Amino acid sequence: MLLVQRMKARLHIGDLAAALVDANAAVVLLPCDESLLRERAEIHLALQHWEDALADYSAAIALNDADGMLYRRRATLLYDLGRRSLAAEDRNRALATLSGADREILSGEFALEDGDIKKAIAAFTIALQERPNNEGILSRRVIAHGSAGNLPVALADAEAAVALAPNDAGLVAQRDDVRLRLANQQ
Repeated sequence: MLLVQRMKARLHIGDLAAALVDANAAVVLLPCDESLLRERAEIHLALQHWEDALADYSAAIALNDADGMLYRRRATLLYDLGRRSLAAEDRNRALATLSGADREILSGEFALEDGDIKKAIAAFTIALQERPNNEGILSRRVIAHGSAGNLPVALADAEAAVALAPNDAGLVAQRDDVRLRLANQQ
């Protein structure tokens, strides 16, 4: 659909207001398109239209209640808006859609958001047992260890992540940040 292509092009150049106009028109034409509602919710988030984003996530969930990431995105928004009990319900729904390492990763991310660093480290460690060569999980555990002040352990994880994906600029920057923090500590 041309509207969706134009919306994505406008998003790519950062014209959020114009992208939202296209998204609104596309949703009128395709009101049952869950992915379109998700995209419009993301535009609303970028524009800080919190309630509109919440409405779009809710509409997308009504169309696809098996998608844990929809619950995760809505839970994060609800949490940020101070609606903690509703956020907790969506977190539980998101976790219920996942298993294994995916569930542990999300559990760790929720723990990080809550400031429960020990729980986050434990969840990421369990996820790494299933996926030992996953730089994304290692990177999340770097954040957790860094938050706990375990910089030597964070650096070991950061080095392992960079070894797995040496061309990932984000991982290299994360490793260099941990190195700098560790050097400043000594």
